Amino acid sequence: MEDVLKALSKPFPASYIEWRPGATTRAKDKALALAYVDPRAYHERLNDVFGTSWSSERDIKLTNDRIIITVSISVNWNDSEDTKKWLSLYRTGVGDASFNEGADTAVTKADAQAFKRACVEYGLGAYLYTWGNIWVEFENGRFTKSAVGNLARRAESMTNNELKLWRGEEVAREPEKEKEAKEEKKEPTKAEFWKWVDDTYSYSREDALKVVNIPENDLFSKGLREAAKLVQQAIKGKQQAQAQSRPFNATTLGIHLKTLAEQFDGQGNSKFTGMVTGILNTMCGGEDERHTFLEEVWGGPSMKDRAPAEVWAMHQWLDVKKENGDYKVDPMALTEIMAIVG
Repeated sequence: MEDVLKALSKPFPASYIEWRPGATTRAKDKALALAYVDPRAYHERLNDVFGTSWSSERDIKLTNDRIIITVSISVNWNDSEDTKKWLSLYRTGVGDASFNEGADTAVTKADAQAFKRACVEYGLGAYLYTWGNIWVEFENGRFTKSAVGNLARRAESMTNNELKLWRGEEVAREPEKEKEAKEEKKEPTKAEFWKWVDDTYSYSREDALKVVNIPENDLFSKGLREAAKLVQQAIKGKQQAQAQSRPFNATTLGIHLKTLAEQFDGQGNSKFTGMVTGILNTMCGGEDERHTFLEEVWGGPSMKDRAPAEVWAMHQWLDVKKENGDYKVDPMALTEIMAIVG
């Protein structure tokens, strides 16, 4: 029994770890990063340990706006001919989700929650709940590029520690508060600073200095962190000014949509995304033209990969209204689309 539980509780490879945003700060510039592993990895682990000697059942309950799923995982297993070693186990987990996210999304989310929570009762992935609060940079409904890189490195480091503990080795754990304090005190280099500017705002060193209108030595006279504030204020000020002038081109429309997205405080769903996608298809003249338009404005052709805030911003810019069963949009938006698509 002990060997079985140990096999089940082995940490997943670091490459399996994914992150999703949880709570955010009031300014929505930082989010709590929550580690998770795809349910298929849990399924594979049960197969590796028990083969075909496990099964799952589901009980589904519906309310006016939510779905509640209870998953029960049963194990009847014996790895030898000794009948006294027959293992019979039964564990359950519950998951729920709102239909406001779309019916398919709600079912998938609730089922994944319930299945993984039942697996945790067997020891699978339980260590992920011990990783504490990890706050990272957040922008327009998603982790920033630098945050994604930091989380990948953190997943690698923490998984290595978990493997050592699983093997019975000692791990010197640095208290989280002390670790955060050290990270806070660490001063980035100038090269790292300009890379951050490029990653965050797509501004080269030369372009950023023109916007700030301060000699580089003066910019850094009070330290890199103060310089970051000055650059951030200058670039955002320029973007906001550009975003007020219409008709937009691809660049200024992207800035305008980004500004709108920062005002988003609701929730999107698949139906809302589908509606905006359909309207864009019609206005652009087809799916290929829509892909071209989104590539020019957002740097990516897909609507389904956009954050809810970005889809909402697109809806606001189009100024969609429904009249006599048909959707109407701002004529200026149509002019801008035609200019961008060509």
